[in-house]
Amino acid sequence: MARQKHHPDAEGLLEKLQALRDHLADHAGDVPGMEDALADLAAAAEELADDDEAIRHQSEALLHSRRIPDTQQRKYRELFDFAPDAYLTTDAFGVIEEANRAAADLLGVDPNHLPGKPLSGFVAEEDHQALRRLAVGWAPNTALRRGEVRLQPHRGDPAPAAVTVGASFDARGAVRGLRWLLRDVTERRRREEEFRALVTHSPDAVARIDTQGRFLYANPAMAELMGMPVKRMLGRDVREAGLSGPAADQWEEAIDRVLLSGEQQTFEFRVKTRPCCRWFQTRLAPEFGPDGTVMTLLAVSREVTEAKAALARAEEAEKDAGRARDGLDDEVQRQTSELIEANLALQAEVRRRKEVEADLRNTSDLLRRLFDTTDLLIAYVDADLRFVRVNRAFAGAFGGHPDDLIGRRYANLLNHPEHEAIFREVLRTGRPYRKPEDPLALPGLPESGPTFWDWTAEPVYEDDDAASGLRLTLADVTEQKRLREDVIAAGEAERQRLGQDLHDSIGQDLAGLAYVAETLAKRLSADGSPLANRAHTVADLARKAGEEARLVARGLCPVDLSDEGFTEALQALVDETHEVYGIPCTLECPGPVPIRDIAVATDLYRVAQEAIHNAIKHADAQRLRIRLTPDDGALTLAVEDDGVGLPNPPDEADGMGLRVMRYRCQRMGGRLEVSARPEGGTQVTCVLPAPRDKVAQDQETDDEPDAT
Repeated sequence: MARQKHHPDAEGLLEKLQALRDHLADHAGDVPGMEDALADLAAAAEELADDDEAIRHQSEALLHSRRIPDTQQRKYRELFDFAPDAYLTTDAFGVIEEANRAAADLLGVDPNHLPGKPLSGFVAEEDHQALRRLAVGWAPNTALRRGEVRLQPHRGDPAPAAVTVGASFDARGAVRGLRWLLRDVTERRRREEEFRALVTHSPDAVARIDTQGRFLYANPAMAELMGMPVKRMLGRDVREAGLSGPAADQWEEAIDRVLLSGEQQTFEFRVKTRPCCRWFQTRLAPEFGPDGTVMTLLAVSREVTEAKAALARAEEAEKDAGRARDGLDDEVQRQTSELIEANLALQAEVRRRKEVEADLRNTSDLLRRLFDTTDLLIAYVDADLRFVRVNRAFAGAFGGHPDDLIGRRYANLLNHPEHEAIFREVLRTGRPYRKPEDPLALPGLPESGPTFWDWTAEPVYEDDDAASGLRLTLADVTEQKRLREDVIAAGEAERQRLGQDLHDSIGQDLAGLAYVAETLAKRLSADGSPLANRAHTVADLARKAGEEARLVARGLCPVDLSDEGFTEALQALVDETHEVYGIPCTLECPGPVPIRDIAVATDLYRVAQEAIHNAIKHADAQRLRIRLTPDDGALTLAVEDDGVGLPNPPDEADGMGLRVMRYRCQRMGGRLEVSARPEGGTQVTCVLPAPRDKVAQDQETDDEPDAT
């Protein structure tokens, strides 16, 4: 079939040659040289058949070679789509190009709808910075990056995910795209919590010790063994925690052996209690850092008093066997069996603990690396606001090393009494506190202008219900704030330009068009033309369009720079409020208040506009009053309403409108005050210092020479 498909004329040609040779063979004797020609013709037919066969084999081989890439591509697609882990690829800017089914299920989106969407749209907003650090700054020799973010799928619940990222490059070394591997670590988190609960409630004493022999962690069983509460044990060595004599010597010797050899050690020690002594078997296991050195030690102590007693009883029974062996063999055998079973159980428990310790060590190493390498400033303080632990970024921001800050009070680094009041409130109530864009000057950072920080204070709990300390987190948002202000300023400038262009260009053209159309209508009417009515219609439409253009221009550029421009804009706002909402609204102003800075005039107008909007929408106000009071160059704008007033207690988060008004006042160099009126309702006040143009004018007046 393949031969007929690729060479439809080969067999027909061979058949015709065979028929021709047979026909000529009958007359070979009649024509001289016919036999030689027939022989040549037979040889040519055989060569043609051989060539045809070779071409057929080559065609089949070519078809087979074409099927191999298709098969491999299909296998790759099947492996990609049915892989259990979530794989996806993005361009250099994090826009999804391709994703397998596991990724679509994890993100809660149909696979066909994922391409073209930014990956950041499926990540919690607080983790966008971490996602960006994984996606930027690649070079051809950069290794794979790993991190962890909190996913927010379009369908389903948010979940933590471990992220592994690699980059692909083009021939010039530029990033061509990113490859992402996402794994849901919710189950791992749950296992870690279960392990912590297991260690906390374990009958065995478990502790973590640093290389100086001081306790970093201890469970309640270890605290009961040492005879000291967990909080007091932390930072103390075994002698300071309550052990003494040979027991303390054994601990210190075992710690030294682990630090020198890097191998785990097992020893037994005795604790004197009433009415008898207790024996414990302890295993010390090293925990290594990234450079292979021992960073901490994990200690697991198990009471073996009963096993020791059983062994002692067995030894005593063996001694007595020589004196009275009859009747004691069964007892000795039973005691020995119990001891063997106890030892086997202890060995099994030790093996299990070793596995748990290995998992705990891996988790601790990962958390330690994340803590030390993150760009966030993180610190832990106790209930007295003394630093317990800080990461490198936090210590660097204060110009020191993490060990230099341990034990120091927060007030010694930043003298902000309001911060301490907030921290005390968080410790008392257990409610976290967040302060966005707080201007803080940190001594360890270069003095390149003001810096702004998003910082949070969250309570930390240990055994009891009361908070034992706080976790402080600071994120530098100076660049984001600057970019946002630049965008807002550019938007305001563009609005001003569009409003001015709309008023000066299109508005004037429409007014001219209305005048020309009206003139034309009068001439046509005088001539008795039937087109006069249409000319009047054109004039009316031009006037209406011009009026709409003026309304739009006033919305984009509500204030002009004339002496009475700002006062007229406020009066127009008052009239519009009364006309649209039917609410009495008045303006009190002693006279024209010229404002030469168009940005300041626009911001002040927007503050008044937003205050009126909030009073009508949220406070159910029935009467409004705007007061504009100049005072020796300074300016006060107050918007009063008779609405329901402020909530009690006030909303800590504020509203978007209040935050915008506060931001505009700060940008003008003023301050915003929101207070309740004694007679009911709310008063929003914006106080501005003397404008720069007036200060400059006063200086110029002082500098002018005396005319006399």
